[in-house]
Amino acid sequence: MAVIISEVSEKIYLSVLRTLSHKDLTNKEANDIVARNIKKTGLSEKNGALVKEFILKRLWEENFVNDDRYTKMFVDSIVSSSRPRGKFYIKRFLEKKGIAGDTVEKALQGIDSEKETQGALELAQKKLGSLKPSEPAARKRQKIWAFLIRKGFSSNTAKDAVDRVLGVK
Repeated sequence: MAVIISEVSEKIYLSVLRTLSHKDLTNKEANDIVARNIKKTGLSEKNGALVKEFILKRLWEENFVNDDRYTKMFVDSIVSSSRPRGKFYIKRFLEKKGIAGDTVEKALQGIDSEKETQGALELAQKKLGSLKPSEPAARKRQKIWAFLIRKGFSSNTAKDAVDRVLGVK
């Protein structure tokens, strides 16, 4: 029985490594993949829990799964992206991925507010370009502001970007 568990464990571990070869995973995502694979094997609940714990511990010890690294890479890619997003979007996304609240907060503190404002300004300019020139200024203001809010920017950041794009500030 121990040999079978060992073989199953190694198969599942390699399956997770294949996934990791093309994308980073959070602890929660790795946990979900391992749980799904264990369920397919038909192991008893007790043996499945042992295998799952062993695999997840191994992934963590070998630094294949690291929420801090995942969070930092994600935040860096979003902030420097041509499609910037605000802190609220980043927070929602990372929480959905199962990242701990303190890790998320630490990552959000590392975001330069000037870069976030610049990203909101770029998106506001793009949105303004897509609106009809004949549209009333108040309607443009509302549409751009709502667009920025949907992209995860705070209302203050959105308001500042709208004011600057429409020439109020």
